Parts: sequence; structure tokens; C-alpha cells
Amino acid sequence: IQGSKIEVMDHLRAMQVPLDKVRIQTSPPELGKEVQDLLEEKWELDPREYRLTLSVVRLGDTYHCSMLPGKCMYRQPHNEPASTKGGPSRAVRKLQEAMELCNIKLTPGFIAIDLGAAPGSWTSYLVQCGAKQVFAIDPAQLNSGVADMPQVVHIPKPA
Repeated sequence: IQGSKIEVMDHLRAMQVPLDKVRIQTSPPELGKEVQDLLEEKWELDPREYRLTLSVVRLGDTYHCSMLPGKCMYRQPHNEPASTKGGPSRAVRKLQEAMELCNIKLTPGFIAIDLGAAPGSWTSYLVQCGAKQVFAIDPAQLNSGVADMPQVVHIPKPA
């Protein structure tokens, strides 16, 4: 559902109480407290042991709300430890999962922009996928191995 804040909050109040535990995710994050306060008396909320994910996102004056099975949202456990040496980082696994769910296929020679690039795991992954050039935008330094890649252009500015 999408609509004004009042419409979305009224919709959430009127929703049938789910039988399973629910994880709430919001953007911006501070919206989470308001949604949690609205629902916690009648819904079973649990950020770790959940079967459903309620997403509420504010874009300008419009609010968007959806409820999906938790497994549709995250195939990788969100609390899985960082990878062992040599494996992909948790951040890269999230990017891989998003690309898979959105059916994004990269063709070698593409150009990419990585906003908020530091420390550089997504930038490095995009180079490994065949990027001709990746513009890595972040005021923080990239890891030296990433910054030294010839395909990477680091722009040290806020994204």
C-alpha cells in the first residue's frame, strides 16, 4: 500500500494480526519507533526470530508499506558472521542477493557508481564482475587493494 502517513498508519492499525512473529524495517530508521509503538501491543514483534518482514518506507510525503515472508527479504541470515578469510564479505553477499532477486545480470565492460563506497567491498566485487570503471564515492579512504585497482576512481566526497 502507498499513501499519506495517516493512510498507511490507519492501514497498519486495521490489518489482521499476523499469526507469526514480525520484523519491522523502516526507512528512514527513526520511523521504526513510531511503527513499533503502533503495533507492539497486538503484534508479536521480534527482530531475530521472525517469519514475516514489515517494511515501511517514506519517500518525500508518500509512505509505502509491504509485508513479505522473511525468507523473501533475506536469504542470507542477517546475523550471520562475516566471512572467513578469502570469502565474500557480508556486504557483498547482500549485493549478490539483491542482484539475484532483481534479476540483474552484469555485462563485462559496464560502468558503475558506488555511493558510500568505503571500505570498498562492493567496488571490488563490481570490478570482479567485469566493470570497466567504478566511481567509488565516499569521503573515507578505500582499502588500499581496492584503491589501487586501475578500474577504480575514488572520489573523496560525501555521497
